[in-house]
Amino acid sequence: MRRKNSVDAVSEQSADIKQHDLTDKVIIRTIEPQDKEPARELLKAHHASTIYADYAFSDDKFETHAAAIYAYPEHMVCLVAELNGEIVGLVWASAGSYSLSDELILATCQVIAVHPTKLGRLKRVKTFLRLIKGVKTWSDTRGAHQVLVHVTTGTNLEATDRLLRRSGAKCIGGGYVV
Repeated sequence: MRRKNSVDAVSEQSADIKQHDLTDKVIIRTIEPQDKEPARELLKAHHASTIYADYAFSDDKFETHAAAIYAYPEHMVCLVAELNGEIVGLVWASAGSYSLSDELILATCQVIAVHPTKLGRLKRVKTFLRLIKGVKTWSDTRGAHQVLVHVTTGTNLEATDRLLRRSGAKCIGGGYVV
C-alpha cells in the first residue's frame, strides 16, 4: 500500500473543500412568494438582536411591507440569501431621486438582515457582503449613483462599521437618537 504524500493530502482536501463549497454556498436571489414565512422568521430574529427588541415585532407592518415587495415594483427589490434551501439573510432596498435634486438617483437599504444564530461568524460576514454586492448590482440597473445603508440596530456598531467599510462603503454621516 502506497503511503500518502503531501500532494495526495492536498488533493483530498481540495476535493473535500469543493464538495463542501457546493453544499454550503450562499445563493443570492430575488425573493419569491414561498419565502414569505421564512423571511418573517428571519426578521423576527433580526429584530430580537436590535436595541428595539423590547418592542413587539409587528406582523401587520410585515404584511404591509411584504405586499409592497411582492408587487415587484421597478423601484424596489428584496433579495434573499439562501443556504441549503434555507433563507438565512435578506436585503430590502428601494431606488429614487434624492430629495433635493432631480439629477441624483439613490438606492436605500431599508433592511439588511443575516440570521444571528443559524450561521457561524465567517458565514454571516460572507452572507452580509454578498447581500451588499447583490443590492449594488441591482442599484446599477436602476441608474443609482450610490447605495445608502442606514444602520439602526444600535448593537455591535464597531463591527458593523468594519464590515461595511470592507464592502467598500464610506461613512457619510450617522444616525442619532435624541
